[in-house]
Amino acid sequence: LWNKHYLTELMDDAPGQTVLTAVSNHTTDPAVSLWACRLIDVMAGASRLSQGSLAAAGACDYVPQVLARHCDSDRDVCDAACRALLSLARNSPTNQAAMRAAGTCEPVVKVLRAAIAKGQRT
Repeated sequence: LWNKHYLTELMDDAPGQTVLTAVSNHTTDPAVSLWACRLIDVMAGASRLSQGSLAAAGACDYVPQVLARHCDSDRDVCDAACRALLSLARNSPTNQAAMRAAGTCEPVVKVLRAAIAKGQRT
């Protein structure tokens, strides 16, 4: 219950800015990236307002950086980042365009190729 209440507070108070500000000083830490991407996934999937707020705060730039930085070494971070990208992009041409501009395709293709080579699902 506390987690649900806390998440509701985050979503009511400029959610994107809160999350991206919190992780901005820890971009190389895989644990921070993992939980940030998990939170972005949940929040972006919860409402269009959160989806837009996250994008406006830079999530469409941040998550591809996570993919590029951590996916060679941490499958959990890679999975969380892919899920976050899906939630950000779902039914949002604006976010999809922002992700293309941020160079999202290259790290996503790299992840897919690695998963295919290993015979894994991503």
